[in-house]
Amino acid sequence: MSGKGLSPDCQTCSTLINGFNKNQKMDETMELFKKMQQQGLKPNVVTYSTLLDGPCHLGRVEDVGSLLDEMVAQGIHPNVITYNSMICGFGRVGKWKEAFQLLNEMIERGIHPNIVTLSAPIDFICKEGKVQEAHRLLEKMISGGMEPNVVTYNILMNGYCMVRQMNDAVRVYDSMVSKGHKPNVGYCRRCRIDKALSLFNAMPRNGGVQRTTIVCDTINRCIDKATKLFQDALSSNVDLDVISFTILIDGLFKAGKINEARNLFNTILTKDLKPTIITYTIMVKGLIKEGLHDHVDYLLLDMEKSGCPADSVMFDAMVRCLLEKDEMGRATEIIRKMKEQSFSFSGIDCC
Repeated sequence: MSGKGLSPDCQTCSTLINGFNKNQKMDETMELFKKMQQQGLKPNVVTYSTLLDGPCHLGRVEDVGSLLDEMVAQGIHPNVITYNSMICGFGRVGKWKEAFQLLNEMIERGIHPNIVTLSAPIDFICKEGKVQEAHRLLEKMISGGMEPNVVTYNILMNGYCMVRQMNDAVRVYDSMVSKGHKPNVGYCRRCRIDKALSLFNAMPRNGGVQRTTIVCDTINRCIDKATKLFQDALSSNVDLDVISFTILIDGLFKAGKINEARNLFNTILTKDLKPTIITYTIMVKGLIKEGLHDHVDYLLLDMEKSGCPADSVMFDAMVRCLLEKDEMGRATEIIRKMKEQSFSFSGIDCC
Protein backbone atom coordinates (compact mmCIF):
# COMPACT_ATOMS: atom_id res chain seq x y z
CA MET A 1 0.00 0.00 0.00
CA SER A 2 2.77 2.39 0.91
CA GLY A 3 4.51 1.55 -2.35
CA LYS A 4 1.55 3.07 -4.16
CA GLY A 5 2.15 6.39 -2.42
CA LEU A 6 -0.92 5.94 -0.24
CA SER A 7 -0.32 6.78 3.40
CA PRO A 8 -2.46 4.29 5.33
CA ASP A 9 -4.80 5.48 8.05
CA CYS A 10 -7.85 4.03 9.83
CA GLN A 11 -10.21 5.07 7.03
CA THR A 12 -8.06 3.44 4.35
CA CYS A 13 -7.65 0.21 6.31
CA SER A 14 -11.34 0.09 7.22
CA THR A 15 -12.24 0.47 3.55
CA LEU A 16 -9.98 -2.42 2.55
CA ILE A 17 -11.16 -4.56 5.47
CA ASN A 18 -14.75 -3.97 4.39
CA GLY A 19 -13.93 -5.01 0.84
CA PHE A 20 -12.13 -8.17 1.96
CA ASN A 21 -14.99 -9.07 4.31
CA LYS A 22 -17.65 -8.73 1.64
CA ASN A 23 -15.64 -11.10 -0.54
CA GLN A 24 -15.19 -13.49 2.41
CA LYS A 25 -11.39 -13.11 2.38
CA MET A 26 -10.91 -13.44 6.11
CA ASP A 27 -7.19 -14.29 5.91
CA GLU A 28 -6.48 -11.05 4.04
CA THR A 29 -8.70 -9.16 6.50
CA MET A 30 -6.84 -10.37 9.57
CA GLU A 31 -3.44 -9.88 7.92
CA LEU A 32 -4.29 -6.27 7.11
CA PHE A 33 -5.63 -5.70 10.63
CA LYS A 34 -2.37 -6.99 12.14
CA LYS A 35 -0.27 -4.83 9.80
CA MET A 36 -2.38 -1.85 10.74
CA GLN A 37 -1.59 -2.36 14.42
CA GLN A 38 2.10 -3.05 13.72
CA GLN A 39 2.33 0.31 11.93
CA GLY A 40 1.05 2.07 15.03
CA LEU A 41 -2.44 2.75 13.73
CA LYS A 42 -5.04 2.48 16.49
CA PRO A 43 -8.30 0.89 15.36
CA ASN A 44 -11.44 2.89 16.10
CA VAL A 45 -15.07 1.86 16.50
CA VAL A 46 -15.58 1.89 12.71
CA THR A 47 -12.59 -0.39 12.17
CA TYR A 48 -13.75 -2.91 14.75
CA SER A 49 -17.37 -2.77 13.54
CA THR A 50 -16.14 -3.43 10.02
CA LEU A 51 -13.86 -6.22 11.20
CA LEU A 52 -16.67 -7.92 13.15
CA ASP A 53 -18.79 -8.05 10.02
CA GLY A 54 -16.53 -10.77 8.56
CA PRO A 55 -16.76 -13.54 11.20
CA CYS A 56 -20.46 -12.75 11.68
CA HIS A 57 -21.13 -13.53 8.02
CA LEU A 58 -19.30 -16.84 8.47
CA GLY A 59 -21.10 -17.67 11.71
CA ARG A 60 -17.87 -17.72 13.76
CA VAL A 61 -19.40 -16.99 17.15
CA GLU A 62 -16.17 -17.48 19.15
CA ASP A 63 -14.19 -15.16 16.86
CA VAL A 64 -16.86 -12.49 17.24
CA GLY A 65 -16.75 -12.80 21.03
CA SER A 66 -12.96 -12.53 21.08
CA LEU A 67 -12.92 -9.44 18.85
CA LEU A 68 -15.65 -7.80 20.89
CA ASP A 69 -13.71 -8.46 24.11
CA GLU A 70 -10.53 -7.08 22.52
CA MET A 71 -12.43 -4.00 21.35
CA VAL A 72 -13.74 -3.28 24.87
CA ALA A 73 -10.29 -3.96 26.39
CA GLN A 74 -8.88 -1.25 24.10
CA GLY A 75 -11.36 1.20 25.61
CA ILE A 76 -13.50 1.24 22.45
CA HIS A 77 -17.17 0.76 23.19
CA PRO A 78 -19.48 -0.86 20.62
CA ASN A 79 -22.23 1.37 19.26
CA VAL A 80 -25.49 0.76 17.43
CA ILE A 81 -23.62 0.24 14.13
CA THR A 82 -21.42 -2.41 15.75
CA TYR A 83 -24.43 -4.32 17.05
CA ASN A 84 -26.36 -3.92 13.81
CA SER A 85 -23.44 -5.45 11.95
CA MET A 86 -23.30 -8.45 14.27
CA ILE A 87 -27.07 -8.97 14.43
CA CYS A 88 -27.46 -8.79 10.65
CA GLY A 89 -24.41 -10.98 10.09
CA PHE A 90 -25.62 -13.77 12.34
CA GLY A 91 -29.10 -13.48 10.90
CA ARG A 92 -27.85 -14.04 7.37
CA VAL A 93 -26.34 -17.39 8.32
CA GLY A 94 -29.40 -18.52 10.27
CA LYS A 95 -27.99 -18.06 13.78
CA TRP A 96 -31.16 -16.47 15.13
CA LYS A 97 -30.45 -17.39 18.76
CA GLU A 98 -27.13 -15.53 18.75
CA ALA A 99 -28.68 -12.57 16.94
CA PHE A 100 -31.44 -12.17 19.53
CA GLN A 101 -28.91 -12.57 22.36
CA LEU A 102 -26.97 -9.66 20.88
CA LEU A 103 -30.16 -7.61 20.65
CA ASN A 104 -30.86 -8.20 24.35
CA GLU A 105 -27.22 -7.45 25.25
CA MET A 106 -27.40 -4.22 23.27
CA ILE A 107 -30.47 -3.05 25.18
CA GLU A 108 -28.91 -4.04 28.53
CA ARG A 109 -25.87 -1.88 27.66
CA GLY A 110 -28.18 1.08 27.18
CA ILE A 111 -27.67 1.24 23.41
CA HIS A 112 -30.95 2.12 21.75
CA PRO A 113 -31.89 0.00 18.72
CA ASN A 114 -32.72 1.85 15.52
CA ILE A 115 -34.88 0.87 12.57
CA VAL A 116 -32.08 -1.25 11.06
CA THR A 117 -31.70 -3.17 14.32
CA LEU A 118 -35.39 -4.00 14.60
CA SER A 119 -35.89 -4.72 10.89
CA ALA A 120 -33.44 -7.61 11.20
CA PRO A 121 -35.58 -9.68 13.65
CA ILE A 122 -38.63 -9.07 11.49
CA ASP A 123 -36.69 -10.50 8.56
CA PHE A 124 -35.58 -13.52 10.61
CA ILE A 125 -39.13 -14.25 11.79
CA CYS A 126 -40.55 -13.92 8.27
CA LYS A 127 -37.98 -16.39 6.92
CA GLU A 128 -39.22 -18.86 9.52
CA GLY A 129 -42.69 -18.49 8.01
CA LYS A 130 -44.07 -16.79 11.14
CA VAL A 131 -45.30 -13.73 9.28
CA GLN A 132 -48.16 -12.88 11.64
CA GLU A 133 -45.67 -12.82 14.52
CA ALA A 134 -43.42 -10.53 12.49
CA HIS A 135 -46.37 -8.27 11.75
CA ARG A 136 -47.14 -8.02 15.46
CA LEU A 137 -43.54 -6.99 16.09
CA LEU A 138 -43.91 -4.30 13.43
CA GLU A 139 -47.04 -2.97 15.10
CA LYS A 140 -45.19 -2.97 18.43
CA MET A 141 -42.43 -0.89 16.83
CA ILE A 142 -44.97 1.62 15.56
CA SER A 143 -46.77 1.86 18.93
CA GLY A 144 -43.36 2.46 20.54
CA GLY A 145 -42.86 5.51 18.35
CA MET A 146 -40.49 4.01 15.80
CA GLU A 147 -41.57 4.55 12.20
CA PRO A 148 -40.66 1.67 9.85
CA ASN A 149 -38.99 2.51 6.56
CA VAL A 150 -39.61 1.07 3.11
CA VAL A 151 -37.11 -1.74 3.75
CA THR A 152 -39.05 -2.90 6.82
CA TYR A 153 -42.33 -2.87 4.91
CA ASN A 154 -40.74 -4.77 2.02
CA ILE A 155 -39.50 -7.46 4.41
CA LEU A 156 -43.02 -8.00 5.70
CA MET A 157 -44.57 -7.95 2.23
CA ASN A 158 -42.03 -10.50 1.02
CA GLY A 159 -42.89 -12.66 4.03
CA TYR A 160 -46.57 -12.64 3.13
CA CYS A 161 -45.74 -13.39 -0.49
CA MET A 162 -43.57 -16.31 0.59
CA VAL A 163 -46.53 -17.93 2.39
CA ARG A 164 -48.85 -16.96 -0.50
CA GLN A 165 -50.98 -14.56 1.55
CA MET A 166 -51.27 -12.04 -1.25
CA ASN A 167 -54.16 -10.05 0.18
CA ASP A 168 -52.19 -9.40 3.36
CA ALA A 169 -49.15 -8.38 1.28
CA VAL A 170 -51.27 -5.88 -0.61
CA ARG A 171 -52.64 -4.46 2.65
CA VAL A 172 -49.12 -3.88 3.93
CA TYR A 173 -48.26 -2.27 0.60
CA ASP A 174 -51.27 0.06 0.84
CA SER A 175 -50.36 0.95 4.43
CA MET A 176 -46.81 1.78 3.37
CA VAL A 177 -47.96 4.03 0.53
CA SER A 178 -50.57 5.75 2.71
CA LYS A 179 -47.78 6.76 5.10
CA GLY A 180 -45.87 8.46 2.33
CA HIS A 181 -43.25 5.80 1.63
CA LYS A 182 -42.27 5.44 -2.01
CA PRO A 183 -42.42 1.79 -3.15
CA ASN A 184 -39.25 0.25 -4.44
CA VAL A 185 -38.45 -2.94 -6.30
CA GLY A 186 -38.43 -5.31 -3.34
CA TYR A 187 -42.19 -5.82 -3.40
CA CYS A 188 -43.20 -9.50 -3.57
CA ARG A 189 -39.94 -10.68 -5.06
CA ARG A 190 -40.84 -14.25 -4.11
CA CYS A 191 -44.05 -14.27 -6.14
CA ARG A 192 -44.14 -16.64 -9.10
CA ILE A 193 -43.66 -15.17 -12.56
CA ASP A 194 -47.09 -16.25 -13.76
CA LYS A 195 -48.66 -14.56 -10.74
CA ALA A 196 -46.74 -11.37 -11.50
CA LEU A 197 -47.82 -11.45 -15.15
CA SER A 198 -51.43 -11.99 -14.15
CA LEU A 199 -51.32 -9.05 -11.77
CA PHE A 200 -49.68 -6.93 -14.45
CA ASN A 201 -52.34 -7.71 -17.05
CA ALA A 202 -55.17 -7.20 -14.58
CA MET A 203 -54.08 -3.72 -13.61
CA PRO A 204 -55.41 -0.64 -15.39
CA ARG A 205 -53.18 0.90 -18.04
CA ASN A 206 -52.75 4.01 -15.93
CA GLY A 207 -51.70 2.05 -12.82
CA GLY A 208 -48.21 3.48 -13.04
CA VAL A 209 -46.67 2.67 -9.67
CA GLN A 210 -48.28 -0.77 -9.31
CA ARG A 211 -47.52 -1.86 -12.89
CA THR A 212 -43.95 -0.60 -12.61
CA THR A 213 -43.59 -2.59 -9.39
CA ILE A 214 -44.73 -5.81 -11.08
CA VAL A 215 -42.28 -5.23 -13.94
CA CYS A 216 -39.41 -4.73 -11.47
CA ASP A 217 -40.30 -7.77 -9.40
CA THR A 218 -40.39 -9.96 -12.48
CA ILE A 219 -36.94 -8.67 -13.46
CA ASN A 220 -35.68 -9.94 -10.12
CA ARG A 221 -36.93 -13.45 -10.86
CA CYS A 222 -36.35 -14.25 -14.54
CA ILE A 223 -34.37 -12.09 -16.93
CA ASP A 224 -35.79 -13.47 -20.19
CA LYS A 225 -39.43 -13.10 -19.17
CA ALA A 226 -38.56 -9.78 -17.56
CA THR A 227 -37.13 -8.42 -20.81
CA LYS A 228 -40.29 -9.40 -22.67
CA LEU A 229 -42.49 -7.93 -19.94
CA PHE A 230 -40.42 -4.75 -20.04
CA GLN A 231 -41.00 -4.39 -23.78
CA ASP A 232 -44.71 -5.17 -23.33
CA ALA A 233 -44.93 -2.45 -20.70
CA LEU A 234 -43.35 0.08 -23.05
CA SER A 235 -45.69 -0.97 -25.86
CA SER A 236 -48.64 -0.53 -23.48
CA ASN A 237 -47.53 3.06 -22.80
CA VAL A 238 -46.83 2.26 -19.17
CA ASP A 239 -44.88 5.16 -17.71
CA LEU A 240 -41.83 3.18 -16.53
CA ASP A 241 -39.42 5.13 -14.37
CA VAL A 242 -35.65 5.03 -14.13
CA ILE A 243 -35.89 2.41 -11.36
CA SER A 244 -37.37 -0.06 -13.83
CA PHE A 245 -34.52 0.55 -16.28
CA THR A 246 -31.96 0.32 -13.49
CA ILE A 247 -33.23 -3.04 -12.20
CA LEU A 248 -33.31 -4.53 -15.69
CA ILE A 249 -29.74 -3.31 -16.31
CA ASP A 250 -28.71 -4.99 -13.06
CA GLY A 251 -30.44 -8.21 -14.08
CA LEU A 252 -28.78 -8.19 -17.50
CA PHE A 253 -25.32 -7.78 -15.95
CA LYS A 254 -25.99 -10.64 -13.54
CA ALA A 255 -27.13 -12.81 -16.45
CA GLY A 256 -23.92 -12.04 -18.32
CA LYS A 257 -25.72 -10.00 -20.99
CA ILE A 258 -23.18 -7.19 -20.94
CA ASN A 259 -23.89 -5.60 -24.32
CA GLU A 260 -27.64 -5.67 -23.67
CA ALA A 261 -27.09 -3.91 -20.34
CA ARG A 262 -24.94 -1.23 -21.93
CA ASN A 263 -27.41 -0.70 -24.75
CA LEU A 264 -30.31 -0.35 -22.33
CA PHE A 265 -28.35 2.21 -20.32
CA ASN A 266 -27.79 4.22 -23.50
CA THR A 267 -31.55 4.27 -24.19
CA ILE A 268 -32.45 5.85 -20.85
CA LEU A 269 -31.85 9.39 -22.08
CA THR A 270 -34.04 8.77 -25.13
CA LYS A 271 -36.94 8.25 -22.71
CA ASP A 272 -36.40 11.68 -21.14
CA LEU A 273 -35.09 10.00 -17.99
CA LYS A 274 -31.90 10.71 -16.06
CA PRO A 275 -29.73 7.91 -14.61
CA THR A 276 -29.44 8.02 -10.84
CA ILE A 277 -26.35 7.36 -8.76
CA ILE A 278 -27.70 3.82 -8.27
CA THR A 279 -27.92 3.33 -12.03
CA TYR A 280 -24.35 4.50 -12.46
CA THR A 281 -23.13 2.34 -9.56
CA ILE A 282 -24.65 -0.79 -11.11
CA MET A 283 -23.05 0.07 -14.44
CA VAL A 284 -19.63 0.67 -12.89
CA LYS A 285 -19.75 -2.58 -10.88
CA GLY A 286 -20.76 -4.55 -13.96
CA LEU A 287 -18.02 -3.03 -16.08
CA ILE A 288 -15.34 -3.62 -13.45
CA LYS A 289 -16.30 -7.26 -13.14
CA GLU A 290 -15.84 -7.58 -16.90
CA GLY A 291 -12.47 -5.84 -16.74
CA LEU A 292 -13.70 -2.91 -18.86
CA HIS A 293 -11.76 -0.26 -16.94
CA ASP A 294 -11.56 2.22 -19.84
CA HIS A 295 -15.36 2.22 -20.00
CA VAL A 296 -15.49 2.81 -16.25
CA ASP A 297 -13.25 5.88 -16.59
CA TYR A 298 -15.44 7.22 -19.37
CA LEU A 299 -18.57 6.64 -17.31
CA LEU A 300 -17.12 8.45 -14.28
CA LEU A 301 -16.27 11.40 -16.51
CA ASP A 302 -19.79 11.36 -17.93
CA MET A 303 -21.18 11.43 -14.38
CA GLU A 304 -19.18 14.56 -13.58
CA LYS A 305 -20.43 16.28 -16.73
CA SER A 306 -24.05 15.37 -16.03
CA GLY A 307 -23.95 16.73 -12.48
CA CYS A 308 -24.13 13.32 -10.81
CA PRO A 309 -20.62 12.74 -9.41
CA ALA A 310 -19.59 9.50 -7.75
CA ASP A 311 -20.32 9.23 -4.04
CA SER A 312 -18.77 7.23 -1.19
CA VAL A 313 -21.18 4.32 -1.74
CA MET A 314 -20.08 3.99 -5.35
CA PHE A 315 -16.40 4.21 -4.44
CA ASP A 316 -16.90 1.57 -1.76
CA ALA A 317 -18.60 -0.72 -4.29
CA MET A 318 -15.73 -0.18 -6.73
CA VAL A 319 -13.14 -1.06 -4.08
CA ARG A 320 -15.07 -4.21 -3.22
CA CYS A 321 -15.29 -5.32 -6.86
CA LEU A 322 -11.60 -4.65 -7.44
CA LEU A 323 -10.56 -6.59 -4.34
CA GLU A 324 -12.74 -9.47 -5.51
CA LYS A 325 -10.59 -9.54 -8.66
CA ASP A 326 -7.38 -9.16 -6.58
CA GLU A 327 -6.64 -5.79 -8.17
CA MET A 328 -5.11 -4.13 -5.11
CA GLY A 329 -3.41 -1.40 -7.13
CA ARG A 330 -6.64 -0.13 -8.67
CA ALA A 331 -8.42 -0.44 -5.31
CA THR A 332 -5.85 1.75 -3.58
CA GLU A 333 -6.18 4.32 -6.36
CA ILE A 334 -9.92 4.50 -5.70
CA ILE A 335 -9.23 4.99 -1.99
CA ARG A 336 -6.84 7.79 -2.91
CA LYS A 337 -9.65 9.51 -4.80
CA MET A 338 -11.97 9.05 -1.80
CA LYS A 339 -9.43 10.74 0.46
CA GLU A 340 -8.77 13.55 -2.03
CA GLN A 341 -12.51 14.29 -2.20
CA SER A 342 -12.86 14.05 1.60
CA PHE A 343 -15.42 11.26 1.50
CA SER A 344 -16.33 9.80 4.87
CA PHE A 345 -16.44 6.07 5.25
CA SER A 346 -19.04 4.23 7.30
CA GLY A 347 -17.44 0.83 6.76
CA ILE A 348 -20.58 -1.21 7.28
CA ASP A 349 -23.39 -2.26 4.98
CA CYS A 350 -26.03 -3.54 7.36
CA CYS A 351 -28.75 -6.00 6.48
